Amino acid sequence: MADISTQRNLTCIAKGTSKSCQLLNLVTGDRFSLPEGLSQEHTPRKLNFMNYRASVAFGQVASTGEFKLLRVIDNAFFGSRYMQLCEVFTLGGSGDARWRGKKAAQDRVDVSPMSRAVVDGVVYFLLDEYVSNQDVRPKGIASFDLLTEEWRSILRGPVSIPAYYSNLSLAALNGSLVLVHCMLHVSMDLWLLVDFKKSLWVKKHAVEINLSVRDEFLAHPLVILKNGSIVTYIGSRGLLRIYNPRTNTYTDVAEMGSRVGIGLYTGNLLSIANDAT
Repeated sequence: MADISTQRNLTCIAKGTSKSCQLLNLVTGDRFSLPEGLSQEHTPRKLNFMNYRASVAFGQVASTGEFKLLRVIDNAFFGSRYMQLCEVFTLGGSGDARWRGKKAAQDRVDVSPMSRAVVDGVVYFLLDEYVSNQDVRPKGIASFDLLTEEWRSILRGPVSIPAYYSNLSLAALNGSLVLVHCMLHVSMDLWLLVDFKKSLWVKKHAVEINLSVRDEFLAHPLVILKNGSIVTYIGSRGLLRIYNPRTNTYTDVAEMGSRVGIGLYTGNLLSIANDAT
């Protein structure tokens, strides 16, 4: 399954375990392969990179205009004594084009694609489900500032989500961070972050789920249209669906097959080169 992250006309595609990454310019069709090895700071650890998986997030720093990639490297074997590694790559930066080792998050983060979102130059991660932190309900959210290249304080999730929550994911919807809470066969609630310092969330949408379809609780929103409809990806079925919250109806618009990578392009479609894929 491909891991896809987009910013304007640029798309980062990481395949397999996400050690092999390419940047694709959708306007020109140009491709740029990122270095696959560990950063110089982490090379002395003499780790076997084949035993690791990585999550790569792509974002832009608003104040400088720089495009940066964050890579969190995680041991693929449960119970490893090694902590996660954190590395940053600056696109078009001065000096050698390389990954730079940074301090890892204080707690392990979830490296799955749906547990990560990029908003305004900040990369957000759900904490790993094995992290035990009684002060954060239902799950804490770690965040990495691409400008300072440092981790920020842990963000609390909405306290009104019950302890028996079913499925959580993160999304960047219309420029805001959204925590997606899916209750099995019941609903998909979208919680909008309105104040980071106060961990203040507002529930903006509550979408009822069709009880006759057993795997719809894996739904993940991609974008909210101007008319309020929510474009949603049903990952387990590879299905693109549009929900109308006003009428509680939906329309299936595309079947893409299971286990595919999907990303949202926010640039001008008219500028895409004819041969860009």
